[in-house]
Amino acid sequence: MSPILILSVFFCILFNFNCSLKHEKCTGDDKCCLYGKRICDEDRPQFISIVVEGQIDYKSYSILRRIMPTRRRNQPPLGLCSAGLTIAVTRSKTDECLLKDIAIRGHEIIAGSKSYIWPPPFWVHASKEQWFDELNDIKSIINNVEVKGAKAPHFAIGGDAQYQALSEMDISYDISTVYPWSKKFNQPLWPYKLNTSIAWETGECGMPMCKGKICWKPKCPKESYPIWEFPAFEIKDNLTKQTCATIEHCKFDNETHVVEVLFQHFLKFNETNRAPFIIHLNIRDLIKRPLIVDGIAEFLRKGAQDKQYRNFFIITPRQLLSYLENPTSFNDLSTSDIKCPNITQIDKDCIDEIPDLELDRIRGLPIFEFLGNGVTIFALQTCFLLLGFLLLLKFDGK
Repeated sequence: MSPILILSVFFCILFNFNCSLKHEKCTGDDKCCLYGKRICDEDRPQFISIVVEGQIDYKSYSILRRIMPTRRRNQPPLGLCSAGLTIAVTRSKTDECLLKDIAIRGHEIIAGSKSYIWPPPFWVHASKEQWFDELNDIKSIINNVEVKGAKAPHFAIGGDAQYQALSEMDISYDISTVYPWSKKFNQPLWPYKLNTSIAWETGECGMPMCKGKICWKPKCPKESYPIWEFPAFEIKDNLTKQTCATIEHCKFDNETHVVEVLFQHFLKFNETNRAPFIIHLNIRDLIKRPLIVDGIAEFLRKGAQDKQYRNFFIITPRQLLSYLENPTSFNDLSTSDIKCPNITQIDKDCIDEIPDLELDRIRGLPIFEFLGNGVTIFALQTCFLLLGFLLLLKFDGK
């Protein structure tokens, strides 16, 4: 075998590059077509995204760390990627230092409502200016983090006023829609882009499962926007037949029951078209229901570590957006496809305010975990790179 070929394979494995042949191009009429590439259901990776809405204070911070410890990682081929949550921040009593700490741990911060006004009809009829004022407030809380996503309060859709505000904020995706399981919506939906006029009315999202009207809300946008819509589905317990938009609104007997229901849904996604499984949570409700917190944490731990669930990848919507730009099959998936977050140091001004949880020795130290330290990984890669060149020279010298 050629030394050059050996070294090429070596580079692909070492740096986790996607060195496979490109997938065939396709059109929306092909059932295997995924955003212009032919990747059939059984070949797709299964992504899971956890979206948590609420204020960030010491109670909620503790809950988030229980759900997703810093050292939680995905299984190969995304083993070097830390698993992250998505936080839709509401103003109220949010602590800026705690929010910064969450961001540097690899979790994604998105725009939530400033006031979280009740009832939901307020948002249906809100003006563009009201939407902008409510959602753009995130930038006054944490101004050194790029915010590319948004979630409307109470899953309300405010029509063109809402999406005009999102466009002015330079938002890339919205994650405000929860679909009911029904005869029409009997399988999960992949994210769709609203850049085609009246996309929600016509279902022109580029895939067969979107044919027909896919907006069931009372006020859908009529214009086109360069924004992705990331749909979620209600949680339904097959045993009790109860349904809920967020899992903490369902009734459970114990932690095991929570885990069972979540895996029921995971399999429903995994055994159909493998659309992203998006789970919505509300911090205020989780504080009152520790049983739910423990169940979600166990579901994520088991999915990310149990070899039975090799196709189980916890990523943020922003990482998912990177994947949608260039989708690949499960076998070709690499960390370069989803752009792993860079975990950095704690803000020095915030060191004394960060709770020391779960024996994480983080006061005054960079938040690096084993194989999560970017410097360590780079050093190992450099050593292997030098070794590869030495082997190549040895082959050429013969």
